[in-house]
Amino acid sequence: MRIFKLLIMFLISILYGQNEFVRINSFDNDIINNTLDTLIQSNSNIALEYHLDSFSVDKNWVQYQIINNYKTLDTIFIKSSVDIRSNILNQIIEPYQDVEIDKNYSELGSLLNDKYYFFNEAPDYRLGLINQNQLGAIIFLNPKFDSHFSGIFGIGKSGKKWDLTGEIDLHLENLFLTAGYFDIYWKRVDSLSQVINFTINEPHPFGWNIGIQLDYHHEVVNGLYTTNEKKGMLNLFSKWFNRVNVGYSSGEIYPTATGEDLNYKKIRFMSFNLESIKDSRDDRFFPTDGIYYQLSFNSGIQQDSEFFNGLLDYNFYFPINSNINLHFKSLTKGIYDFKKDIPKSRYYYFGGASTLRGYNEQQFKSTQFQIFSFECIFSSNPYFRTTGFLDHAFTGISNNLNQYTGIGLGISQKTKQAVIELEYALPLGHSINNGSLHVKWLSRL
Repeated sequence: MRIFKLLIMFLISILYGQNEFVRINSFDNDIINNTLDTLIQSNSNIALEYHLDSFSVDKNWVQYQIINNYKTLDTIFIKSSVDIRSNILNQIIEPYQDVEIDKNYSELGSLLNDKYYFFNEAPDYRLGLINQNQLGAIIFLNPKFDSHFSGIFGIGKSGKKWDLTGEIDLHLENLFLTAGYFDIYWKRVDSLSQVINFTINEPHPFGWNIGIQLDYHHEVVNGLYTTNEKKGMLNLFSKWFNRVNVGYSSGEIYPTATGEDLNYKKIRFMSFNLESIKDSRDDRFFPTDGIYYQLSFNSGIQQDSEFFNGLLDYNFYFPINSNINLHFKSLTKGIYDFKKDIPKSRYYYFGGASTLRGYNEQQFKSTQFQIFSFECIFSSNPYFRTTGFLDHAFTGISNNLNQYTGIGLGISQKTKQAVIELEYALPLGHSINNGSLHVKWLSRL
């Protein structure tokens, strides 16, 4: 049988480009039927038809014309593993509607995987005839919503005393069956520094084909000033730029009495925001393969002057084998004013568990910084892993370059309901007694 199939494929020759015609060098009825069956089965495009074009009895060949009917779906059935409102489901599978079924049809699922945060893999589908003239499809959706309550607690030594810092995040997904999420984040560095963030994201509000995101940021820094910022974004999708958010933000900075004594000023700012996000990680909490990046640009006005700031958060996960994975990360932030010096209240703070491990929370500040991280992860099983890591930060340029390096070890364990991680890090070259312990935990809701 295998030799017979090879003979059939050998008898097929293409006369003209683009597979518009196919010639079978045989006039045997069985060979012709088997050849056409092989061609149909080997092509995923079910809209193709083979019409007899010409033949030659003397020269022993028959020629068929390949015709693409450019068939579209008449009916779509949706089967979702998680409850989502029907009007939202219709927007999610909208790419499948009024699209010609050809060899690129299966790529639509990959586009959905890139567009929505809750898909870890492309949705599967099945095509079939509803009746003789109507084509239908079943789209199998398997969204991964992960509502959770998480936190990070750090213990580090500052001089002769120990500092306790912490942050808590309540993250709720698909709460109202709209595939959106709601996030409340709180961070306490000390009694003088706190952060509160609120985020609401809806991919298809009111059944629209675009999403919206609303953010509110409130921060008190070292008892010197308070920052309030509001942001509104439209969520779009581009095949080339992935998830694209376009919007506007505005905010105010109010110095405290102590801050005014130190020459901190009241500032109002507003900006146009543009960002691109891609997430192809195989798992949001224990990723072993894939890429995540967020690239954002903001341009606007502060203190009657134009400013520009940007952010790049890039993560690359690469499996060496079934037990060893590598993680490379680059975090870059910067702000530039075209006319004036950057106000002190617009500096970026970094250091601590989420940026530069081994150092105290918000230990450093700068108008721009870049942090490179490297992690080598050993997993004895899918639920437990050991990590060795190095973080290296740069601030300034050329002769005013500052560098900081933190190294450490961590262990983490995952269950169906929780993730817990312990990390101990210290500045490179320092005594092990000068390190910081970070405890990260996450509980699925």
